[in-house]
Amino acid sequence: MTKCIVKRNELSSFLSGFGPGVDDLRLDVKDNGLVGGVALSTHFLTKRITVDQKESGAIVIADLSKTIAFLKACTGEDVELHQPQNNGDAGKLRIVCGNSTISLPPTQEVASVAALEMATKLVEEANENNWDSFGEAQLTGYGVVDVADLKHVASLGKVVGQDKPYKFTFVSKNSNAVISTGTSVSGQMFHKFDISDASQNDDEIVGSTFGPWFPDVLSCLPNGKAEFYTGDGTVLVLNHQDKDCLLVVIDQDANEE
Repeated sequence: MTKCIVKRNELSSFLSGFGPGVDDLRLDVKDNGLVGGVALSTHFLTKRITVDQKESGAIVIADLSKTIAFLKACTGEDVELHQPQNNGDAGKLRIVCGNSTISLPPTQEVASVAALEMATKLVEEANENNWDSFGEAQLTGYGVVDVADLKHVASLGKVVGQDKPYKFTFVSKNSNAVISTGTSVSGQMFHKFDISDASQNDDEIVGSTFGPWFPDVLSCLPNGKAEFYTGDGTVLVLNHQDKDCLLVVIDQDANEE
């Protein structure tokens, strides 16, 4: 039986922050923490929050939206998560908050983690190489960014349309970056912000293109400072400095819509 107790508001925020396209989750209760990860075509994300651990093990959430809706509707301060494990298979998930309880059927196939093992291997190899590369792509740009500057593009991007790709451009010698979106027909938006501890690679300018989902994926990051690693036409890696949160945003071809 996996069991832990966690603050309702913290759990609700945690579960809501895995990005677009995530309908289910597999979490692990270990070392007094609740750890989760997803790997999709748009992003890879791992993060952790502290919990009061009673029994370690897996927590499988088959219906993420229903779980979040229950947490938002409750009024209790603490939440208890219970899930039995039967020969490695998850049983019904029981969530208790105040005077309210919900029991949700399990699933043995969690879509959001189908590619997690392969993605985790890539991340571990990149970390061992000090983020100089990701797979075969060279990550030549580095710096520290205020997450608030990244999240600001969500509201700005709506002005020129929500179906447009985004481009992230890093100018190391100027210690700044620009996120742009839109077209000459619909209008174009440019958001420039400062980068601290920027890598100094002569006159190098690197840029990558991401889908319309880019602002939603960036919203997974907690507020604060994050180290980033990027290259020309590569993923954008964001490693939070204060929280246990690592986000890899997957680039797309500039001609894709």
